[in-house]
Amino acid sequence: GSGGSWAQQRPDVAENISRLLLDPGPDLLIVDEAHVIKNTDSKLYQALDRVATPRRVLLTGTPLQNNLLEYFHMVSFVKKGELGDQSKFCRLYKEKISNDRDDDDDREKKKQALKKRVWALTKKLDKIVQRRGPSCLEKDLPPKLEYVITCRLTPLQRRLYDAGARDTGI
Repeated sequence: GSGGSWAQQRPDVAENISRLLLDPGPDLLIVDEAHVIKNTDSKLYQALDRVATPRRVLLTGTPLQNNLLEYFHMVSFVKKGELGDQSKFCRLYKEKISNDRDDDDDREKKKQALKKRVWALTKKLDKIVQRRGPSCLEKDLPPKLEYVITCRLTPLQRRLYDAGARDTGI
């Protein structure tokens, strides 16, 4: 290219894309691998959030139970305000769920409190979040086949491999 972004080089295309996505926008936006949007500060989140649509669907195969803030941002992307603002969510859920796992002599009581908090969050979102394991796809997908194929390195690949092994002390 001769410098500048594609949008600068092709303003007609950029205007068309903007018009189709932002005004009035599609009836439905489906985002696969949605765990990559991470938070409201990411450029991807901000770009997708500008798409004017009445319905949003996020798909991810990545478990979210280990990062409640990512979970918050994904839910907020689909249904703004459902979990309140981030500080309220942290106060009501994230801090309670994270802290309840930590130090306390009465582990069973903490465990019950944790389960109640997780249940409350799950119940609040049961119309928005649909969790499914891989078993729901088993009847529709062929069995997974894996093949291991070993190929000789080319002379250049061998030199690079050997040089890397020397540099790392392997």
